[in-house]
Amino acid sequence: MKSENRRRADLELTVKTVNSQRQDGLERANWGAQPGVSGLCGVAPVFCQRAYLTNGLFCAGLILALSFAWPQADRSCDSPSGCQRSASVVSMEVCQAYKETWAAVSDSGTAQVVEQTRLIVDGTASMRSAAYAFEKHSGIVYRIVDDKELECDVYVPLGEETFPAVLLVHGGAWRSGSKFQVSYHARVLARAGYVVVAINYRHAPEHKFPAQIEDCKAAVAWMRKNAAEYKIDPDRIGAWGYSAGGHLVSLLGTTGSDRAFERDLPDELKAFSTHVSAVVAGGAPCDFSWLEEESELLSYWLGDSARRNPRVYRLATPATHVNADCPPFYLFHGSGDAMVPIESSRKLYDHLIAKGIAATYAEYPKMGHLETFVNMQALRASIQFLDEHLKPTETSDNH
Repeated sequence: MKSENRRRADLELTVKTVNSQRQDGLERANWGAQPGVSGLCGVAPVFCQRAYLTNGLFCAGLILALSFAWPQADRSCDSPSGCQRSASVVSMEVCQAYKETWAAVSDSGTAQVVEQTRLIVDGTASMRSAAYAFEKHSGIVYRIVDDKELECDVYVPLGEETFPAVLLVHGGAWRSGSKFQVSYHARVLARAGYVVVAINYRHAPEHKFPAQIEDCKAAVAWMRKNAAEYKIDPDRIGAWGYSAGGHLVSLLGTTGSDRAFERDLPDELKAFSTHVSAVVAGGAPCDFSWLEEESELLSYWLGDSARRNPRVYRLATPATHVNADCPPFYLFHGSGDAMVPIESSRKLYDHLIAKGIAATYAEYPKMGHLETFVNMQALRASIQFLDEHLKPTETSDNH
């Protein structure tokens, strides 16, 4: 409680600092009035504050860098001794606080900024209450294909019981990125009582569609094959993805009963289902009808234009595969997303509802693509959705 109160005080001090700098035209930086966290944890807020005030994209990039560059600085979250905040967790939370604080300064003034900051602190604290400690198993090979070893990181909550599990799929336009981009989300989910499997998958243009969804399906089958080793309940597996990762988990959810993307599964995995019981997809490019038929924009991934190969575009569109057996979906999107058309999520939601699927759509006002990815409210809402569908007994017992 004392440390949480100290953090509130530190953040409120930062609010005053940000407001003061705004009035001075941001010409001078008050490097002394920063959050009172030691070591590396203290560096991120300094750069994050200044970076966001001048360039929000740089701040988001810094977050992604921190998510895999700093976990080694504090391994306490991965050990049985207890679940304390790692450097990357602190940097993410404080940076998000700065971003939302600055937005509040612009819109509402100092008084409401303090209240906004308190809400952020309370939100991250509530996510940590009754948190599980966990162990992280890094660099586990879940598939060998095209002479390439595909690795995953597995986050396992401590305890004797089995846990629901979540496949975590990163974004990057199907051509870049890695499991490190979602390491913060993985830690939050693990603290919430989920076994988390964050994967690498094959990238375009070297590996075109459907290589990426084939890897995701192989990962789910691998999770079931190794359920006992990692304390996974094979009947409670969900999937979470953002951007291109959101597209892949959406396709995973709509093709659970379709073996079309499982033809290249290794023999040892063919006996295991690739069905998932819940899907969370954020900022997902799930509809390609907005592209001109002659557009080559996605040819690096889909191989050609929609006019010359309409079949592959249909196969890559999750709505094409929506059927009555689809699991519940939680779709979220920032209304200010300039990278992925918001209609993409809305159209998939409409298709799911038309088939009677339990689907939820959440829109975050004025949030851009990267901002929505790091938004704490969106992450909390997605965990609540997963709890409802993968922990139904626990959820009902809490009411």
